[in-house]
Amino acid sequence: PTPAHLPCPAMASAAASSPTCFAAAACIAGVTAAWLAERNKRQRAAQASKKDELQGEVLAILAQLREGRECWKKQEGQLQERLRDCREMLQGALLSPDVEDCNTTSATGLDSFTAPDTMTDFELQVSAEDADKVHEMVMGHHPGIAKLDEDQRVERLAVYDVDGGLLPPLSGRLPKSADLYPMRIRYAQPQVKVANPRLRGVRLGDLWSFFEEKCGDIAYLDDGGVRPICMPTKLARLCNRHNIKASRQAAGKKIQELQPNMYALVSLLVMPITEPERLSVAELWCEEGATIDTFVSHYWGEDFGEFVQSTMQFVLSHNLLLYPRSSIPEIHERSKQTGLYICALSNNQWNLTSEMGSKVEDSPFYKVLKADTTTTVVMNLD
Repeated sequence: PTPAHLPCPAMASAAASSPTCFAAAACIAGVTAAWLAERNKRQRAAQASKKDELQGEVLAILAQLREGRECWKKQEGQLQERLRDCREMLQGALLSPDVEDCNTTSATGLDSFTAPDTMTDFELQVSAEDADKVHEMVMGHHPGIAKLDEDQRVERLAVYDVDGGLLPPLSGRLPKSADLYPMRIRYAQPQVKVANPRLRGVRLGDLWSFFEEKCGDIAYLDDGGVRPICMPTKLARLCNRHNIKASRQAAGKKIQELQPNMYALVSLLVMPITEPERLSVAELWCEEGATIDTFVSHYWGEDFGEFVQSTMQFVLSHNLLLYPRSSIPEIHERSKQTGLYICALSNNQWNLTSEMGSKVEDSPFYKVLKADTTTTVVMNLD
């Protein structure tokens, strides 16, 4: 080798000044190279051994995690079962007559009324010859009405024709007519099926289905289905039809147009679907009541699609944090059971004055926020 091949500048300088020094430096360089090669060999062997050791440790940890996950799933199942049992017992306790909030009489003023088993709207085809039998036909459809005396039927019930015209009460005779007379019976007074506001929960699954059926469409930004996009296309069409009709009837006068928000939802959907029974939407969707665990505060003027979208995203994301080991279908099922307090749907829009009470402590807002079952409060910002 030449002096330039030596590994150290000092050795190269010494070798250049003397042949003897060059020979010594070359010898040292050879020994050094052999030592470095041996050291590298030992390091590679140590690294290979460490790699094997770490791989074995990783496999052992993975095995322990699998065992722990199975054990955790078993424990989670037991806890979920216990949670369901506790919620059922709590709901039973809340529905008990001993609970002050469940005083139905004070809410409705009906001392002897029992809600009928079936409260849906129905039509009767009645001719003049059958007019005297109309009471029997009505009682057959609604056994609960039979428990009202004649005065209560006059006060509490109203009969409309299919065009919405008010007809004589059930206690009187129908107008004589040779033609078939289509009728419809509706409750003239608000009804109460779930008196306790803490059980007027709107399950997310019901809100989810209602939006897709009546209000619009839902798409997802991700494959997992936890980032929904809610578009109130059907509600927007309803608003457009209403605005066109109102504009024609106004004959050039300025009108307050409806937008696809909570105001339009209540006016165009909530009131019509609850009118026959005059209940809240929550009672209509779940007659036995659903426990509220999430109180949702929101602005009625917000786009209803954005309201449903943000509410869904919150509940789905919240459950992802609570149950990180659950699959997406499991997260969806858990989320759909979440009981929400949404005032427009939980409060009876036909009976707001009575339900709000005379002071803050009487209002459902206060009672729901103070309830032990309400664990979460969400402020939905526009």
